[in-house]
Amino acid sequence: MNDTPCRTIPVLGRRALLGLGALVLARPALAAYDPNTDPLVGDVRAYLAALTTLKATFLQVNHMGDVAEGVVYLARPDRLRFEYQQPQGLLLVANGASLRVYEPEIDTVTELPFADTPASLILREDVDLGGTIQVVSVGLDQGVLTMAMVHRDNPGLGALSVLFQAEPLELKQWTVVDAQGLTTRVTLFDTQTGLPLDPALFDLARLPLTPKQK
Repeated sequence: MNDTPCRTIPVLGRRALLGLGALVLARPALAAYDPNTDPLVGDVRAYLAALTTLKATFLQVNHMGDVAEGVVYLARPDRLRFEYQQPQGLLLVANGASLRVYEPEIDTVTELPFADTPASLILREDVDLGGTIQVVSVGLDQGVLTMAMVHRDNPGLGALSVLFQAEPLELKQWTVVDAQGLTTRVTLFDTQTGLPLDPALFDLARLPLTPKQK
C-alpha cells in the first residue's frame, strides 16, 4: 500500500463521497429499456433490499491515482462510516440527513446533506431502481455484474457505478463520478455482512468540533 498521506482525499466527502477509474458509465439506456423487467436489475434490487450491515477493509483510488485505505461500515438505511488508516485519522460518517467529514490535519469538520451524495443511492431505505434511481446501464460479463445509476431528479449530483461478484451476488467495488467528471474508486476486501454494528459508529455527535456547513 502507498504510505504517503493523500492530501486530496477529503475532496471525496465534499464533492462526491465514496467513495464508487476502472468503471466508466456506458451509453445511456434506450428509451424502451425498462429496468423493472430486467432480471439483473431485479437481482441487484433484491441484494440491496436484503443488505442490512456491511464491514470491510477498503482501498480507495482517486482521479489523481492517490491511494488511501481503511475500514468501511455500512448500515442501511443511510448510515455509513469510513475510518482511514491513510490519511491517518480522517473520518467520514453519515447518519440519516447529514454526512460529516473530519480532517485531522486541519482539525475541521465539514457537513453536507447525505441526500446530495451518490452513496445515498444504494443506502436509501427504498431500493427504487428504475424509479427515483435511474439505471443508466447494467451488464454481466465473466461473472461480474456492473450497474451505473444516477438520481433521476438531480443527475448533476454525480453518477455511481457499482460492481458485484455475480455468483453469489456480492458487492465488490464502486466508482463515483462527480459533477466535474472526476472519479473515485473504492474496492472492498474481507467483506462481512449481517453482523451487529454499534450504533455509536454512526453518531455524528462523536465527531470533534462544530461542523462547517458546505
